[in-house]
This record gives sequence, structure tokens and C-alpha cells, in this order.
Amino acid sequence: KQKEVLSKVKLKPIEEEASKIQEKNSAVLEIQQVLLDFQTSIRSFFDEVAFYKAYVSDENAVEVRVSNNSQKGTYFLEVVETAHVQQVLSKDKVSLSDPILSAGNTFKIVLATDASGKTYSKSKTITITASSNMTLDELIEAINQQAVDEGIPIVASKVKVGEDKYSLMLATTQTGAKYKFVSVTNSDPSGKFGGFEDTNLDGDDDNGKYVTVQNSTDAVIKLGSLEISNPSNEFKELFPGVDVTVKEKTSSPVQITIDDNKEGVKEKIEKLVETYNKVVDSLKKYGYYDEVTGETGPLFGESVVSMIRTQLLDIIGSNAVVEENTSLEGFRNIFQVGVYLGTDGKLYIKDYKLDYILSTEFEKVKTLFRTNDRWISAKGVDEADIDTESVLDAGGKFSVMIGGLKLTIVASSDYTLPELVRAINKEAEKSAIPIKASMVKVKEDGGSVYKLLLEGTKSGEDYRIEWVESDSGTFYDILDGDGTGSFDESDGKLQMVPGYKGLDSAIEVMMKRIDSLLNGQTGIINLIQERYQAQLDVLKSEHERTQKEIEREIERMREEFLRLEKIKAEM
Repeated sequence: KQKEVLSKVKLKPIEEEASKIQEKNSAVLEIQQVLLDFQTSIRSFFDEVAFYKAYVSDENAVEVRVSNNSQKGTYFLEVVETAHVQQVLSKDKVSLSDPILSAGNTFKIVLATDASGKTYSKSKTITITASSNMTLDELIEAINQQAVDEGIPIVASKVKVGEDKYSLMLATTQTGAKYKFVSVTNSDPSGKFGGFEDTNLDGDDDNGKYVTVQNSTDAVIKLGSLEISNPSNEFKELFPGVDVTVKEKTSSPVQITIDDNKEGVKEKIEKLVETYNKVVDSLKKYGYYDEVTGETGPLFGESVVSMIRTQLLDIIGSNAVVEENTSLEGFRNIFQVGVYLGTDGKLYIKDYKLDYILSTEFEKVKTLFRTNDRWISAKGVDEADIDTESVLDAGGKFSVMIGGLKLTIVASSDYTLPELVRAINKEAEKSAIPIKASMVKVKEDGGSVYKLLLEGTKSGEDYRIEWVESDSGTFYDILDGDGTGSFDESDGKLQMVPGYKGLDSAIEVMMKRIDSLLNGQTGIINLIQERYQAQLDVLKSEHERTQKEIEREIERMREEFLRLEKIKAEM
């Protein structure tokens, strides 16, 4: 009884304090989860297909994948043929226990890998030499193992063709007419499944030992009157930034339209707002104070709530980082596209404004999200001289290195800035180099000038602009010799300075800030959890110490009771 009283008096306050801290920690974990959802919504803007969408008139026949390097347009194609593998089935029938290749004999399959018409020059061969009598299952296992080990596009299987009777099917694992079985031989005179020979490479067995289940074919499409064939059903970069996969033949042209993904971008903005507001709700839920009842949330008065609120406002208010004195066209923060902060601390969307901006200024909306490397020239051309002033002398060279790919322009005549921009873009498209040039109007003392803007068309560290060089004209000697993105000023002729570089867009700044908030080592959430755990560890130690004190006190009381009982007995 005394132990129960002492535990209630001394242990219960410690346990209640530990329970409160556990409740706080659980609240922080829930806030962390909604913050992670908010982080995911921000990260979704970096999806490869955020900006463009494909509209296909017959999705059963054609599948289209776009990228942020796609170009808007409408295309028509007809699917004449889809690509197939070759499948051949032997007419021989055996039981699974029958020996089909006796010891010392060889089973050989020859596959042409560059068949064209009736000829081929390259082939792959599977050779199985039996060390003991082999059954059909054993032969199939040996064929498939060698095919895997040597990278030969062949697979063998068995087909049940009667009661306890099976046959051998051979198939190519890669589509395309260039893959044709040339021969299948069995050196065992009493063996099975040999005798295939196709001298014409038409897919049929000359000896009638095998039947052709399916012949290998290329995929064939028509663009107008032009036929294009491909060994696989996937036509990569059929149109700029567009991959097309054909799935079935069509009787009429399929229309493919590549357009701005306005609905997709709006959905991402809506999701961003939704997840942000869930964080706000969660902070309110756990940090509230009811003036009427005096009730409080588990995190009321805790610094974590105000700290996250402050950082949350910093995140959503992120501005794009641009170079001083530049006026690149675009949006610097999310509030410029119809998002606004309500008096309750939540985000809301003016749908009419967002819809209007997406419809009329979609290119500018991209500047909220893009991660492409961009450089803007320090020098420019006066607005009045844009069509007359030469920026690259006749015979001069202008070169850019991006992602290990070099683009070089040799001027056929004196190039103006518009002509240089056109030449760069033409060569970039021709040589598939991920760079795009444009002109940027920048306000300077005395008026406006047009400067050269170079930007990568692919995102990520693998597509940084490594260096730029010009041997004449306005942009003479603009060179980043070490590829670090810091142009060399040693000769005093620096001509290129960064406009956008690295993680500079509004969404990218948001991403950096939310990552910092949730960082596993230094983020607020982790630091708060560590603090709560330290408090729990202290309370645990105090609980254990108090428990021992209670036990000692109980033991002392027991001994005192026994001493008194003894005295009483002696009286």
C-alpha cells in the first residue's frame, strides 16, 4: 500500500511529463509527414514532362512520350506494320522422358543478326554438346543458359502438342526483321528437333521440319508518302523531343498534337497549395490555444511551431535568383501567377488569373520551374543597331561546350546578333546539342540593349555550359577555361556573366529551403526530435532513480516495522 502511495506521489509526475513529451514528439512526426508531402509537391515540378503534353487521336495504336525539349506541333502518321519477334515450332513430338540428344552429340542454332533480303554477314550461334543423354527440358535449360551467358537474343520453350507429347519452340527475344533463324541442327542421327534451314531468310523452314508461328518484322510507319522502318516499335526522337511507340496497325493516319501542358502545370500548382495548407492546418492543430476553455495543443508555446511557420513563409515566398541589372522575361515567384496568401495564413488561387496566365504567358510560367543552365553576355547591342551591328566577323568562330558536346559556328559573313542566334539554334538542332540561343532586352544607363542568352535545353549537372569562346566580334574571348562555370577574367576581357545558373528558379529555391528544413542532420524537425529524446532520456533516468529510492524507502519502512513488532513482542 505504501509503495502504491509513494509511486503515485513520486513517479506519476515523471510519467505524466514523459507522456506530454511523447505527445509532442508524435505531433512533430505528423507535421514532418505533411512537410514531406509539401516537399513532394515541390519536387513534382521537376518531372521530365511537366511542360508539354501529347494528344493522340488513337491511343490504342500509338503511345507518345514527350519531354521538356519537345516542340509544339501537330503530326500525322500511319502504322503500316508493328515490329515482331520470330517464333518457329518444330513438328517433332516427344515425351518429357525421351532422350533427344545423346552423349557426345551437338545441337546447334544459328541466328542471323543483320539479315537483309536473302543475305547476312553477322550471326550468333548457340552450341550445346551433350555430356550425357539430354531430355527436352534439359536441352531447353542449356539453350537458355547459354543465350543469357553470351547475350544471344534467343529463348527456347516447350509446347504441349498432345497427350504427354511436347515440341520445341524457338523465338528471338528482340524484334526486327534483321533477326532470322538460319539453321537448327542435331548431330544425333536418332535425335529430334534438327533439320531447320532457311536459305532465303524469309522466315520459313526450307525442309518443312519447323512451322513459322510468327515471322520477325520491322515496325513501319508512314509520314505522308514517306515510309520509315525501325527494328523496334519505339521510334525515339521521331519528332523533336518526342518518342513514339506503335502498338497496332492503323487504317488511317493518327493525329499527334504536342501542346503546352497547361492542365498539368495547374494541377501541380493546386497540389502545391493543397499540401502547403495541410502544413498550416497541422501547425494550428498542435499549437492552438483556446481563449474560452484555456485548452492548448501539445505544441503550444513550443518554438518549433513558430520556427516552422517562419520557414514556411520563406519557402512559399521564394524568389528566383537572377543577376543584378538583368530583366529576363519571366515570373520570379509563385504569387505572380494567381496564388495569394490569405489572412488565415493559407494559400489560395485566383483561378481566373492563373488560367489567363497559363493561356497567354505559358513560356514565362516555365521560368518558375526550369533548372536549365543559362548564361547572358556582359556586352550587348544597342536596340537601334540590332539588325546592322556585327557581333561575329566573317570567318570568325563561336563555340559552346555543354555536357561534353561542342557546338561551333563559323560565320559565312558578318553576323548580326539575330543571325548569330539563328545560326546557333540551327546547328544545335542539326547536331542534337542541348543548347538554345535567344536575345534578352536589358535596361542600362542611356537606354536598352539586347544581349545574347545561352541556355541548356536539358536539366541537371550533366548538362552544364562548360565554356563559351568567340575569336572575334562583340563576344571576343568569352571563355571559361576550367569548366567550373566561372569565366576567366585574367586577361581583362570577360564577356559572359551568369544570368540563371544552377538552382535559381523560384521552385528550385523552394526545393533548397524545404530540403534544409527537413534535412536529417541539421533540419529543425531533427533537432527538435533530438531535444525531445534527450528530455525523455533524462526523465527515464530520473524515473529509474526514483524507483530505486522508493524501493529503498519501502525496505527501510519494512525494517522499521519489523523492529517495532519485535519490541512489541518483548514487552
